[in-house]
Amino acid sequence: MSLFPTRISGSGLRKQTLKIFAVAVIMVAAAFSVLLEIGANTRQHFENEPIITADSIRHTYLRPELRTLADSTANVIVDSTEALLPLMEKLRELQCGGEGTVSILHIGDSHVQAGFLTGRLRELFQRDFGDAGRGLITPHRMARMNEAPDYVITSRFRHSATKATDRLDGKPGFTGVAVKLETLYNELSIRSRHPFTAVTVFHAPDAPRLSESDELNIGSHCTAHDTPTSTRIALSRSTDTLILSGFTTSEWNDPTFYGFSLENGLPGVLYHAVGLNGAAFEHFANNTTILDGGAAALAPDIIIVSLGTNNCYGNNFNASRLRDSASDFIRRLKESYPGVPLLVTTPMESHRLQGGRRVANPNIVTAAREICAAAADNNIAWWNFYGAAGGARAMDRWHARGLAQTDRIHLTESGYVLQADMLYEAFTRYYNETLHFEL
Repeated sequence: MSLFPTRISGSGLRKQTLKIFAVAVIMVAAAFSVLLEIGANTRQHFENEPIITADSIRHTYLRPELRTLADSTANVIVDSTEALLPLMEKLRELQCGGEGTVSILHIGDSHVQAGFLTGRLRELFQRDFGDAGRGLITPHRMARMNEAPDYVITSRFRHSATKATDRLDGKPGFTGVAVKLETLYNELSIRSRHPFTAVTVFHAPDAPRLSESDELNIGSHCTAHDTPTSTRIALSRSTDTLILSGFTTSEWNDPTFYGFSLENGLPGVLYHAVGLNGAAFEHFANNTTILDGGAAALAPDIIIVSLGTNNCYGNNFNASRLRDSASDFIRRLKESYPGVPLLVTTPMESHRLQGGRRVANPNIVTAAREICAAAADNNIAWWNFYGAAGGARAMDRWHARGLAQTDRIHLTESGYVLQADMLYEAFTRYYNETLHFEL
């Protein structure tokens, strides 16, 4: 057989060319059809791709390789009394172009303080319902604690700090952290990845007033939104950096500050996080002003509570005592914030040291059961993360995928993002089903 083709006549060449062209068209059409099918499958199964109907909000789909970690049948928000329905209606108004804000307050321990879980939830809520700003930031770094990665609060001057997990005589505000400036001249610097046009300062009742720099000053101050423990400062333009300063002018002044809320003046969601390393139900109940209405200035439309991990360590764990603590905290929250719906979440499985090695903490499954029972006792909603994450031995499976840290208590950033995606998927299911939207 010759390596070179024989000569072809002009008509034969045209016929062969047409055949080649026809085959090419068929192959391209087939390939395009395959690509469309692959694209459709990708839209159905890959992370964060929306399935949109006329009214429903988008689902946050988990990557296929991570779906084996989660129990989709357990990934639901239980709300037998439809206590969350007023929140759904407010969010629906925002989705339809309404004005105003929906304020979410999320209280928790180190899982919340790290900022990855709540940061992802903030991103998802604001994606679907509008971005009203960063919300609450707390001076954790000034109290020698880890701080969420999207902001920094500092001071050039001497200061001291206390937190709700310390042995205290007083209460460090509703944020669980208090920073006291110890010089006559007071200065605090804020940097945020989220630009803002207004800041609310949370402080001790007798704190000196802090003011913005001249270039951001609008020349007047409206006191309509101020309380004895909060002061709202409107700025002349949007910024991501702010220096607040003032003087301690009297021995009666108490230059103690608890945190700041950053807002941009747009309609949407504000997602406030109050997290504290090592915190249990008792710390927030006894050592903060949460149950004294201290967070009222945030005007929360829902309060999410993610506690329980730190109630489960040590040899003195008592299931009934945990249920009583959780139930008492929930009951007092309802009294302090009447009409505000509550959502309680449980911790997933974690490990503890035993005989020099880490083993699954058997108290966690009991804690999850008791926390859900406390929620049911008080007619509020709950999300059982223990079950949704895979139940027993889930922590080992998450760790094997790089989603949990070596202590098998805390998750990695990717793990907290997955947890947030799971909670938001349960939330979108609740939202669409409760408002009777097509799924």
